[in-house]
Amino acid sequence: MRKPVKHKLHNSLLTVSMIGYVAVIIVMIILDYSVIYNYNTQADRDGARILQECAEQMNRAMQTVDEMGVEIFADSIHFHYLTTETDPTKNYPNIYQLIEQGRNQIQHSTDFDGMVILTNSGKDRRYVFAESVDSRQRGFIVDSLVKMQKNDPNIQTGTVLCTQDRVYYVRMMARGKAAICCVTDLTGIGQNLEQMQTYYSFLIVNNGLVLNHKELAEQVDLIHSVKQARRLPVRTQEGRIYALDLQTRGWRLYLLDTTRGPLTLAHTLLLLTTILIVVFVFLLYRFLQKKILQPLKGMTTGMIRIREGEQQAKLDQTGDYAEFEDMRDAFNSLMEEIEQLKISSYEEQIAKQNAQMQCFQLQLRPHFYLNCLKSLNYMAMAGDTEHMQELILSISQHMRYLLKNNAEQVTVAEELENVRAYLKLQDLISSRSVETSIKADEETMQCAVPILCIQTFVENSIKYAVPADTEDGLKVDIHVTLLPSGEGQLLDVCVSDNGKGYSQEILDEINGSAIRTDGRAIGISNIRERCRLLYAEKAQLMFYNMPGAVSELILPVVPAPEEKH
Repeated sequence: MRKPVKHKLHNSLLTVSMIGYVAVIIVMIILDYSVIYNYNTQADRDGARILQECAEQMNRAMQTVDEMGVEIFADSIHFHYLTTETDPTKNYPNIYQLIEQGRNQIQHSTDFDGMVILTNSGKDRRYVFAESVDSRQRGFIVDSLVKMQKNDPNIQTGTVLCTQDRVYYVRMMARGKAAICCVTDLTGIGQNLEQMQTYYSFLIVNNGLVLNHKELAEQVDLIHSVKQARRLPVRTQEGRIYALDLQTRGWRLYLLDTTRGPLTLAHTLLLLTTILIVVFVFLLYRFLQKKILQPLKGMTTGMIRIREGEQQAKLDQTGDYAEFEDMRDAFNSLMEEIEQLKISSYEEQIAKQNAQMQCFQLQLRPHFYLNCLKSLNYMAMAGDTEHMQELILSISQHMRYLLKNNAEQVTVAEELENVRAYLKLQDLISSRSVETSIKADEETMQCAVPILCIQTFVENSIKYAVPADTEDGLKVDIHVTLLPSGEGQLLDVCVSDNGKGYSQEILDEINGSAIRTDGRAIGISNIRERCRLLYAEKAQLMFYNMPGAVSELILPVVPAPEEKH
């Protein structure tokens, strides 16, 4: 069946470009309008909410100190005594009671920051302040209140005291020779809110006079900008300005958001145009690259690789156009047939080697475990549960190592640890005394060796070695060292005993290269075949007498592989 005719490249390029261009313009206009509108709306809501919260706190703070001052002035018997008494010793108990009342108010109210008591026409001064009011500010407040009392001995009003960076509202009530003054820090209220919205600045205005952040107010022309505005907030180049009158007449609170300035129409159009151009050019480039440039480059690269002798080269996806697809299909069909033949051959060879490797690792002589079971039976009959438990744990540790995630290679340290466990099993199931000496260089401990290679050599010595001197027990020495060579370092594993050595018949068998299937010397044969699969011709096995039996394995030094899970 004839394939449908593909679209022409020229027509497709033109259609896709026009559709993409129009779609991008429409989407970007709608998206930017929505973003700008939501941005301004949310910013206005946030600013109005924060300003309202700050204004409520300031109203509450000013009301608190007003009520406190009026209450003490009108109802406190202690303050009444201070207005007529001039003897300091008689005034002390009354001052103490008032100071304690102020201290309790500071502890229980965040809106109350201090109390000042002036007696004897300001000559005697007692006060208590919150920790946030430092000593310099305390001195300034007290001195200012003393001057105010001297100017008007019967002053009864709320007033403002400003330092370089703080604004304090004071309710001062004076009569006779005494005055009670309650203090709150208005700028402290703004700072608490600024911890939540760090980009807001709060400005306090009393009767048209800016009390804090005067330089910032002059920079944004605060008062004039708000007066000229038709609605709040006012959006200037420096930011957004919010304003709200407090309950106390003459007080006004301003909020300046300097991080969210207005987006002008010119800026919006410029941003929109830039985005549209960038998106359009990017889409056009991506289209040309994906549909034309990449297919051509892929075909050219694949053909060059074939010419240079790389038979596995293959063309990637070439796009949706008939010219490219026909060439790709013909090329890839030929390469797939060649590659499939190679894969089949490699998979068959690898499967055969894996099967051999697993077979060699599982060819364990059963008589050792039969002896373990017999020993367990004898221990059970004798009621020796302690040694039974020790033997069972040792057998399980040994079996766990043998079945170690189908490992083909282990580190020298792991193999030596298994040899020690194997020797411990021998001590539990056999009455034959075996003295073992293990000497391994520190730099060899992380080198890789075939699993069970050292144990097999030790097992042969325990099974077959007959000590030359019948009065001495069997001694087995294990040495693991590094040997220098012209092609790099080699790992030398040598196991020797003090027996009479191998017989000539045994030496002929184990030094041969054939794999035995009759059950004799099967452990040595397995090690030899595993070394051949792992190291090819780079591994050497040597068996000789000196005068006891010596089993030696020389391998290329390689790091141990990571454990498989």
